[in-house]
Amino acid sequence: LRGSAPKSTMGPAAEPLLPFGSFALAAAGAMVVGAVGRRAASSRAAAVVRRAKDHVNLGTVGHVDHGKTTLSAAISLVCAQFSTTQDTKQKTYEEIDNAPEERARGITINASHIEYETETRHYCHVDCPGHADYVKNMITGACQMDGGILVISS
Repeated sequence: LRGSAPKSTMGPAAEPLLPFGSFALAAAGAMVVGAVGRRAASSRAAAVVRRAKDHVNLGTVGHVDHGKTTLSAAISLVCAQFSTTQDTKQKTYEEIDNAPEERARGITINASHIEYETETRHYCHVDCPGHADYVKNMITGACQMDGGILVISS
């Protein structure tokens, strides 16, 4: 932790506000002081976004051109057709891969997010890139997932 983090700033009660997570500091054996300000604000924001249904983060992962985006678009279509609410909107293949470079190359570069609902759950679906050059983007999308769908072409 030494040298890599910016200097601490002082909070309103003259307690240092540390720029890194309090759990990392506790694990390192350091004393945790006054790092509650940001967490309190985020818990207030989370209280506003309460949903009546359980929230699940899913995603599609696999090799390039195995059909991850096609499967994501198909799931979106089926959920939109059978949805009893207006919250679930169909996302087509073109809407999922909507960046000009993604369309030109025919591959997913950035992770895309799709939302849909069933009777019991609200889903946030992450369509991850599969090309070896974009593994970093895939990991960024995958770290948000509660579960994944591994897509393998037959």
